[in-house]
Amino acid sequence: MGAADFLPRSGQQRGRELPPASPFAGDDGSCPPALAQALATEGPERIDAVVAALATSRVLVPVVAHEETDHEEAIRKKFSGGNSHADPGASGASGLEEADAAFEEERHASASMVTVKSPDGREALPIFSSVDAMRRWRADARPVPHQAVRAAMAAVDEAGGVMVLDAGDPAPAFVPRPAVWALARGEQWTPSPRDPAVVEEIQRVVGAVEGVRAVQVQPGGRAEVKVALAVVAGLTREQVQQVAGAAATALGESALVAERVDSVELALTTA
Repeated sequence: MGAADFLPRSGQQRGRELPPASPFAGDDGSCPPALAQALATEGPERIDAVVAALATSRVLVPVVAHEETDHEEAIRKKFSGGNSHADPGASGASGLEEADAAFEEERHASASMVTVKSPDGREALPIFSSVDAMRRWRADARPVPHQAVRAAMAAVDEAGGVMVLDAGDPAPAFVPRPAVWALARGEQWTPSPRDPAVVEEIQRVVGAVEGVRAVQVQPGGRAEVKVALAVVAGLTREQVQQVAGAAATALGESALVAERVDSVELALTTA
């Protein structure tokens, strides 16, 4: 399903058009080229490429209509920084424009911003690269175009600072909290396993834990960062658990780790 699915039931296109000054005028709902190239990247570099592309890309935020209340304007203000006129709400030839017009027609409906569950159970804001990608996820969602930076700001406020791109696709891109914060601030994001300041901080705070002999920081499998601890030989199982608990506490008390690391997994070995 594509942009045509968002046309009015009569099959007629509306005459109203987006203002010429709108950054989304003429947007046909397809994936921006830079974002498409990033999504095609394979391996660990994929998320780096996706986040870099999001810094300058348009994304689609899904809004789902419900009866009897009216919160659509509040959602528009959330993304437009308080100015409901900053977001183009009009129709034209494209799927985005037609879908936006449908909001204007449903005067007695509300529009609720939706969230999804991330792999670790957290709430995440779903964003989409194209109309087709959104339709694969949920047919009743309406696409509202925004700069990804604006969506990141909303995710920080509404979804714990986590986003997922193209949630209905076989390989969605999970955008971790530090990356979302960096997008919202207009800063460049460095994955925490490759951030020298993060690596140094983890080695410092965990290395100071009694019973730890060596610390390695690596990309995680279940989490963003894997902290491999080598503990002294001869410890009982209970003592090893105490070392792990102390290491987790030390990481949790680090302001730098809290800011720049999305999630951590510990792996213990005997030195």
